[in-house]
Amino acid sequence: MAFGKAAEKPGVLKVHKTMRGGKKIISTVIGLENFKANLKDVSKLLAKALGCGISVSNDPEHGNVLLIQGDMEEDTRFGDFFLDTMPELNITPDKIVYDGKGKKGKKP
Repeated sequence: MAFGKAAEKPGVLKVHKTMRGGKKIISTVIGLENFKANLKDVSKLLAKALGCGISVSNDPEHGNVLLIQGDMEEDTRFGDFFLDTMPELNITPDKIVYDGKGKKGKKP
């Protein structure tokens, strides 16, 4: 998963889209641990707020990440969630970087 210069910035939450099967999209959220967030707590609250499945997974390259069913780049509730529900993490929408890839890894 490449994020270019965004991967070098501390204090940035990265979201990577991956196609799974036909039309299914999995959004991988990388960098929550840098904000001192408890991933289990975040996943429970975020799943309830967005109404989708979320799991915590250990990625060999990025450590613990969130796997979210659906395209979080197109869901404005994702960015607003951190301000409304967990303001203590200080994650504002401008600190969220999307990889910008469209379907099947192609740029739109």
